[in-house]
Amino acid sequence: MAMVQEATATATATDKTVHIFRFKVDDEIMKMIIGFAKLHQYDHRKDYKEAWNKWVEANMEILSAEEKRLKDLGYTGDVFDKFFKSGRYYFRKKSTLEKEQTERKQYIGLKKQTLKAMDTFIKEHLCERITPADSFVNFCNDELAIVSEEITTLVREYQMDVEEINAKLKKTYKNRYFRVSRQNGITQEE
Repeated sequence: MAMVQEATATATATDKTVHIFRFKVDDEIMKMIIGFAKLHQYDHRKDYKEAWNKWVEANMEILSAEEKRLKDLGYTGDVFDKFFKSGRYYFRKKSTLEKEQTERKQYIGLKKQTLKAMDTFIKEHLCERITPADSFVNFCNDELAIVSEEITTLVREYQMDVEEINAKLKKTYKNRYFRVSRQNGITQEE
């Protein structure tokens, strides 16, 4: 059994004690539990429990070694219960198919001038107690030159359409509104 290198239960680093809060089961044991859980994936509760007890008896030697390792690291709970719950409630339902990696979109940021204008506008109008959506509309009306310049830049450099630009500006404004309002200790609901 290949033991996973783990931090000890307590390690001293500059005279401070670091405790482990999440005890990881050895990879080989984990593969065994996953295999069992997938094999008995569709069993009823009682059938699963019965098969589990037989499986534990058949693999008692290796499971006991893992129990000892976890106890030596400082685990105080029931190790066999940890194994059972992992298999029954997590791995039994977990898909074995690899998720398809999606390519991240290129981040498109707004100009610093626009961001500063948003922050300034939000700070000046925060006491009005209007929703972030209404505040955004007011910002667009009051700062038309800055918004128009930003729209022109987004169309020219990133070939964004009207809906994408509106969504980008609105999301950025609302995020900044949230941050500024929290910094000033004001909580507002939309």
